[in-house]
Amino acid sequence: MLAGLAGSGPLAGCAAVQHLPVFGTLFGEWPQEAGGPVRTPDYDRVYAAVRGEPVAVPAFDYTNMDPLFLRANVPYGGNERPGTVVVDLARRLIHRVEPGQRATRYGIGVGPEGATVRGTGEIRGRQRWPDRSAATAQIGRGPSARAPGHPPLGARLLLVTARGRDTGLSIHGTAAPDTVGTQTRSGSVRMIDQDVIDLFGRAVDGSPVLVVG
Repeated sequence: MLAGLAGSGPLAGCAAVQHLPVFGTLFGEWPQEAGGPVRTPDYDRVYAAVRGEPVAVPAFDYTNMDPLFLRANVPYGGNERPGTVVVDLARRLIHRVEPGQRATRYGIGVGPEGATVRGTGEIRGRQRWPDRSAATAQIGRGPSARAPGHPPLGARLLLVTARGRDTGLSIHGTAAPDTVGTQTRSGSVRMIDQDVIDLFGRAVDGSPVLVVG
């Protein structure tokens, strides 16, 4: 059974840190990237403009981004089962565990909403193009690198719950993709829109989540 994450609501205020006993060794041993080939996709294709969305998702200029924070398929040595979403707040990375001891790695930016959350939970609540009413406390303070009208929470929102309760942490897109890889002034865990769309397609409701860092 999944242990509860520390937190209150994902849309209101920072959660207090709670280190659960189950993490006695995990915090010392993580990250779990193993030796082996890192497979990078065709970034011109991966970060191209996304068609068929109700709001424009422009191409992302990945050339100025640290490659660590660009999507990649990496070796994974952890014990988490495939489908688990591992959020590493300290290193500003998400790993979505895949079969065959591999993981899809994404860069993230970490905002105040959820920055102190640690523990295990699950994805429960997924939204396409969340509006301002979905997360009033997370938006409106950071700079926007995209055209006016682009939703501050980007193209997708995945809420993290534990034992049926909100945790204070969510994974969402951003109107300022260049802030991925940084500590941000607003929001929770932000991703480049193209990446959060990809994760949204893989992380179904009920997917286990592990938050470390």
